[in-house]
Amino acid sequence: MTVKSVVVLDYGSGNLRSAQRALQRVGATVEVTSDPAAAAAAVERLLERVLADHHNVDMLVNNAGRSIRRSISLSYERFHDFERTMQLNYFGAIKLIIGLLPRMRERGFGHVVNISSIGVQTNPPRFSASESPAAGSHLFQQSENEC
Repeated sequence: MTVKSVVVLDYGSGNLRSAQRALQRVGATVEVTSDPAAAAAAVERLLERVLADHHNVDMLVNNAGRSIRRSISLSYERFHDFERTMQLNYFGAIKLIIGLLPRMRERGFGHVVNISSIGVQTNPPRFSASESPAAGSHLFQQSENEC
């Protein structure tokens, strides 16, 4: 596989630079984005900029997300936590995928890697606001793999 252009999204884990260096060692041009607004309010602008700068993206590595550790019983008055995590962790990721996927399919080449949470499989307590969007992204990715 020859990957020439990679977009790496990561909002807070600090793994951006190590991923960038590893991909550059194998000759990839790497676009690094760590702005949380990119996955929420500005996803259209991010897509436009990435496609204008790179025309095609060979690989999207999406490690975007925020984690909220709070039990449901402490979240009764915090519906906004669920809205924010769905906006960033789910809708932002899906928007980027469906924005890049048509060109990948036209070219017959491209990879989307969604890095999720082990919580999707283990269901840890106090992470309902964070794990719900992660589970949705996981199911979206599975359905995409079937197409």
